[in-house]
Amino acid sequence: TKSGGGQFVSPGVAVHVDVPTGWAGWRMRQFSPSQLLLEDVSGEGANPDGDRWLNFAEFGFGTNALAHDAAPVQSDIFQDAASGERYLTVTYQRSILATDVDFTVQKSTDLAHWAAVETPFIEWLVVPDGEVEHVTLLDPEPIGSAGPKKMVRVAMNQAVVIGPDLEITRPVAGTLAPLGVALSIEAGPLDAEGYGDLTQVEFFANGTSIGTAGAAPFTVSWTPTNAGNVLLTGVATGNSESVDLPAVAVHAGVGSAFEGWQFDTFDATQRADADVSGKTANPDADRLDNWGEWVFGTNPLVSDSVPVWIELSTDSSSGQTYYEVTYQRSVFASGVDFKIEESGDLSVWTPADASLMPWATELRDEVEWVTFRSKSPLDGAPPRKLFRVIASAP
Repeated sequence: TKSGGGQFVSPGVAVHVDVPTGWAGWRMRQFSPSQLLLEDVSGEGANPDGDRWLNFAEFGFGTNALAHDAAPVQSDIFQDAASGERYLTVTYQRSILATDVDFTVQKSTDLAHWAAVETPFIEWLVVPDGEVEHVTLLDPEPIGSAGPKKMVRVAMNQAVVIGPDLEITRPVAGTLAPLGVALSIEAGPLDAEGYGDLTQVEFFANGTSIGTAGAAPFTVSWTPTNAGNVLLTGVATGNSESVDLPAVAVHAGVGSAFEGWQFDTFDATQRADADVSGKTANPDADRLDNWGEWVFGTNPLVSDSVPVWIELSTDSSSGQTYYEVTYQRSVFASGVDFKIEESGDLSVWTPADASLMPWATELRDEVEWVTFRSKSPLDGAPPRKLFRVIASAP
């Protein structure tokens, strides 16, 4: 149904939403919502279980931040059957979620001074074990009959230091870009940590490269030649590693974001017919008019499923159950306000701010899946609650 003032109200169904990988994904799996709010419990430098490992180390090694685990690093001696030579091996455990972490071997003779080994150890064996891997490294230098004269440890650090909040800072989402006019595109840090080890940024418009900047400020000039919606993205490189920058949606040669969507979605004949391409038209005869299809990123020419879902989710670490509300929104729907309301009887609706908290946002091509989770775990049977998502025109 559609209410006055450019609002669209939609009910919900169930769907599963994956937790992101990396530090953010591990943190969400490891801690409860209340713990996530406490930096001295769930922060990178916290140590809630009081063992030898801070949370970031627990994440990298795949251990439990809320329980004393066994040390995830062990050393041994391997003797080659053919040559009789003996070699030092180091086996450590690493999380498969720690995709942006480097693991290196360091040596010491006195446990006080540590340095990188001169000859890198060889990655000899990797054994998958659920969400961790057991990695065995081999020192290529034989140790002789007297045994090793050094002690080793495995150190971990971020693989790429580019700046935690590097994004495309110009243009902003929703910018209208006239055809034939050059537009400056820039990537930069959003805080005082600066550019870190960033060496270059390559920019893309709808997947096509539009230029590479090799020095700060990382800026290229782009002149749009075709009308329609455009996703600007970037690939930032530092320390020989690359990371993708979040997409920014702009609109080329059109008067508004909705008009850009009309231009991309309908052919010339359909655009000339307001009963097909108009804001309040409903050419596929489903529950969404064209404005609602644009807002939620669905197809106005195909009867799609309603882009709002509700499910129950069990926290892997605490075993407690929460309910989650997820809705889909278009990255091109700039300026549209989304809010969630709840009801117990479908007649009285109130804002759900008191019971829900933002939980995750996942980019999927030209739409985002936005998830809110209940602030408190369920105690017994799920509550008799109904939710709806309202999108309001700017």
